[in-house]
Amino acid sequence: MMIFENINSLSIVDDFVAKYGDKIINKYSHLKDLGIKICIDTQAPALLKALDDCKDSPYMSNPSCNLIIKHKDTFNKCGFLVNEEMAIIAHELGHIIAFISKEVPKEQLQKEYQADDFSIFLGLADELKSALKKMVEADICPDSNKDMQKRIDRICEIQGDGYK
Repeated sequence: MMIFENINSLSIVDDFVAKYGDKIINKYSHLKDLGIKICIDTQAPALLKALDDCKDSPYMSNPSCNLIIKHKDTFNKCGFLVNEEMAIIAHELGHIIAFISKEVPKEQLQKEYQADDFSIFLGLADELKSALKKMVEADICPDSNKDMQKRIDRICEIQGDGYK
């Protein structure tokens, strides 16, 4: 089973691992003993220093540190459902997997697409689309709204549906 260092004992992390851990490990066995840290920003301020712009997103990752941080205030502005939060965690994990695999695109939007593909791999495409919409509607990071819409459109194209 994949090991998360669940610093704040977030139940969502335990639920994510219980639901998707086996599928992830079956494809990415090298993650088994990686020890990915996941925490809430306000309860782990020393780790937050690894992410200067965490305030702009509900979750952020620092792949070089195997770190995912939940920014509680920003997260709460969006009203995510449980499966939407799992899609976001999967997306951030996708960034870490890409980094470890040394397959990171240079352009930021391509990095986001690549991380989105990990959520899609886990069957969370609809949930990721919904989460991205909520982030755009909450206007938590206005500079990223156009790219988030491009990501939504791309997921729709992959799914072959017209839902945006």
